[in-house]
Amino acid sequence: MQEIVVINDDSVESFRAAEYAYNLAVTYEKNIVIVNIKATEEKKKIYSTVEVHDLLYHVISSDEISLTSDVGEHLRSLRRDHGFSPQVRPFSEAGCNEKKLTSYINSNPVWLIVMPAAVEENEMRRALKLNMQAVINRVQCPVMIIPGEVVQKPVERIVYLADLRYAQIPVLRYLAKFDKHDENIILAHHCASGLPELDRGYAKDLFASGLCNNVRSKRIFFTQMTERKMDVVVDAAIHGMQADLLVCVNRHFHFNELVGKNIMCKLPSYVNIPVLIFPN
Repeated sequence: MQEIVVINDDSVESFRAAEYAYNLAVTYEKNIVIVNIKATEEKKKIYSTVEVHDLLYHVISSDEISLTSDVGEHLRSLRRDHGFSPQVRPFSEAGCNEKKLTSYINSNPVWLIVMPAAVEENEMRRALKLNMQAVINRVQCPVMIIPGEVVQKPVERIVYLADLRYAQIPVLRYLAKFDKHDENIILAHHCASGLPELDRGYAKDLFASGLCNNVRSKRIFFTQMTERKMDVVVDAAIHGMQADLLVCVNRHFHFNELVGKNIMCKLPSYVNIPVLIFPN
């Protein structure tokens, strides 16, 4: 069975990211492997700021909850009485580093890597322990970055930000496998810096003939975004298209603006939904 690898940097954000990964695992029937990059016996108090959007999704109540730093133990406590329950286990290699994790991912059925977005308090600490940018540069599965304020809800609308001329068919094929909630995939053309904007008629023809014929999914749609500023583009995707997930490709065009040249960097403040980064 395919696995979701969860990066635990011993932060509050890690617990929220792990919960998001758990909900994905339940929905899409994957197991979970937890990579602990810092261990401590420190107790944490977590306050939930999320809203309930789907009764099938586990959401911590707004009451104060005390948790140990064992993310695996916490996820196992979320098991339901019915439906699929993912296996949750720790990464077995001692002293995890980029080389060991890359080797594991490339030799096992890893569907997805989930990691918390960096904040000022943990960015440097995590970089000293495990450089995830070095990992994604060497693997073939995507990395999902979970912002701290993420809402625990099903993925229903996925927005793939790309210049249509360079949109990748394997990315669209992967996204088409999100098929539990009739998820819609929107290829949002955002002209790459330095390139001329596409004629709208030509863009529609290119999408229909060059991409749709090679993906064969009725749930993939196209929109052309003429706004140049990334914060405005993301705002339109989140609030206009009601996106639950943003997608881009490692080191391709919009990656630097959206992520910040390195997935270890802090996400821009206007990105409050998960970002899925595909290897190039």
